[in-house]
Amino acid sequence: MESSPFIPGVSDFPLDENIRDALSSIIENTAMFSELILRFPDRSVAMLKTNNIWNVLLQWAISYCYQVKYLLDESTIKVLSLASQELNHVPRDPGYVNPYRRAQQKKNQLEEEQQLPKKKRKKLKKGPRLHDEF
Repeated sequence: MESSPFIPGVSDFPLDENIRDALSSIIENTAMFSELILRFPDRSVAMLKTNNIWNVLLQWAISYCYQVKYLLDESTIKVLSLASQELNHVPRDPGYVNPYRRAQQKKNQLEEEQQLPKKKRKKLKKGPRLHDEF
């Protein structure tokens, strides 16, 4: 794509089928990897920290997709934005939270436990009892 005559936002949409296939592959794969990063943040961030080449390549692919965002729908643009924030490629929004992070899941679980009212158990008297079933 870097050596093709297609320049996003400057030139017309490519007529060459190979260039169109490469463009669609970049968009599809970038969206898929961004979704994986959001769904499995702990593993994917750790993997990208150990393999800097993949991290740089993904950063390039996301920025390239932003250049052709007229080809993307709103949900894909949002996924790319959230993945960029998750990977700290861009500053995180103040309200950014990834619910799939383990730390966030534990925090949510603790909040849920605190919100649930504790059920009081009836104290049963020890010994034999008679039941009125009539």
